[in-house]
Amino acid sequence: MEDFSSSTEGKLPAAWYRKGGPQRILLVMDAPTVMRKLLLASFFFSSLASLHAQDALFFDDFDNGGTTWNEVKKEDHERFVEGGKLHMNVASKTYFYAGQNIVPDKKQDFSIETEFTFSKYKSGEAGIMWGGGEKGEKMYFFLLSPLGAWNFGVWSPQFYSLTGSQKSSLVNKGLAINKLKIERIGNKLKLYVNDVEVHTTKFPSTKGQLMGLVSGGGIHSVEAEYFKVTKLTSQ
Repeated sequence: MEDFSSSTEGKLPAAWYRKGGPQRILLVMDAPTVMRKLLLASFFFSSLASLHAQDALFFDDFDNGGTTWNEVKKEDHERFVEGGKLHMNVASKTYFYAGQNIVPDKKQDFSIETEFTFSKYKSGEAGIMWGGGEKGEKMYFFLLSPLGAWNFGVWSPQFYSLTGSQKSSLVNKGLAINKLKIERIGNKLKLYVNDVEVHTTKFPSTKGQLMGLVSGGGIHSVEAEYFKVTKLTSQ
């Protein structure tokens, strides 16, 4: 990531340098001037706050006990909603996903995010998936490992990492909770771990309309707190 920090240097006005040292300068503004400046400041900060107005396209906090996540119970993986969480238990080197049909406009900016915990683990990864479909279209995965690494790659028809597994102190290791988010902004894809951007690349074209959660590549259990897709609108 680029560091956009900067510094400036300058000299104080000549009026500050008088015999006897710097002098106090009193700025006097009439009430209308003060009011105009306050209004301008208020407008500036409200504009910043609304730069990316957000509209939810999909949200599930798993509190209704629904079965819209295709509950599964097999020898190598199971998935179910219980206690306000989506549980994904895996004992396989392959990856298993649960997706929702969510269709933003093709030119629409959006974000996908979730928070989850590895309740137990030996190996593997879990995270966000998007782009898949019923016809076997390519899917993209943004994954975290409980060993402290993130990974971004494509499934077609097996997982290929595009970044390699990246160790990062931003990833909370072990049984701690982590927040994972992706953003599509224009033709850019931005990846975030615990609200910090870790990678930017070109947004990959996709044909499928699925967005959801994925886990696999080892032996572990994951508990997801929520899943959210948000429309981002620059104003």
